[in-house]
Amino acid sequence: MTTVFLLAGAAGFVNALGSLFGRRAALSAVPVATLVFALNLGLAAAYLPWWWAPQAHLLPDPWWLAPAVGLFLLGGNICAMSAMSQGAVSLAVPVLSSKVVLVALGTVLLGHRIPAATWIGVILVYAGIVTLHAGPRHPAHSRTILLALAAALFYAVFDLLVKGYGSGLGQAGLLPAASVWCLVAFLPALAVVRPPANGRGALALCAGLNGIQTAALTGAIIMAGDATVPNVLYGCRGIWSVLLVLLLGAWLGLGENHDRRVIYRRLAGAAIIAAAIACTMLGGRHAKAGGTPAPTEKTNVEHSTSNVQP
Repeated sequence: MTTVFLLAGAAGFVNALGSLFGRRAALSAVPVATLVFALNLGLAAAYLPWWWAPQAHLLPDPWWLAPAVGLFLLGGNICAMSAMSQGAVSLAVPVLSSKVVLVALGTVLLGHRIPAATWIGVILVYAGIVTLHAGPRHPAHSRTILLALAAALFYAVFDLLVKGYGSGLGQAGLLPAASVWCLVAFLPALAVVRPPANGRGALALCAGLNGIQTAALTGAIIMAGDATVPNVLYGCRGIWSVLLVLLLGAWLGLGENHDRRVIYRRLAGAAIIAAAIACTMLGGRHAKAGGTPAPTEKTNVEHSTSNVQP
């Protein structure tokens, strides 16, 4: 279990670090389309080893599932990279972490009962976002939060599709194909993708680190045979993002740590959202343990998608 904790915690840290480089690339005038393309390439590379598995197919059964999952993945990537381009990492990443709570809330639409812990998690997410947005207001802050929430919503639907329809396929049976369809859906945008004049190193680090955290979180879920604890630990990426901005923001030229009071306020907001994630995930796990036994699921797939930008 120690290895699981280390992998999941490392995945959250690497995701937060990669987001800093994504923001650095955006500040170097790398356009959103190029950021998204690089992120998609990094994800496809992370899932590349699974293509050697016999169950890996470009169109698994049902045929529409992988393209649909890829489209929601692409939508999340576009909104996430747009949020990074609009404003601070220490705002975007904590809000992206609320995705786990949105997944739990989305089960209402599927006819399942939502435990009280989930509603508490939703309230805490709202409180965390209010805390993040407190203090001096700037129009870019509101846009960043809205885009990050949109990305979290796309990623939440992505998770629900995988959980509801792809549990029987296994990780290799769906996720490599979804990453390819994510790239295919982005092909029309290649007309506006240009190699950046500046920020190439930051762009490459963002894409590469995103692939590394994908492999780390997936490995943690596989080893644990459960997605709960890994996702709670991974959800701390919001806290890591604020701390990394505090330590590395000036060196990277992010311009986010000019006021320590703002940083501390964002750290408090990120901590509240992390508490919401823990409350939601652990509360749902307790409900399963105390109620009717839940059907057997392939937890390797159920939340392995939550490794996306992030």
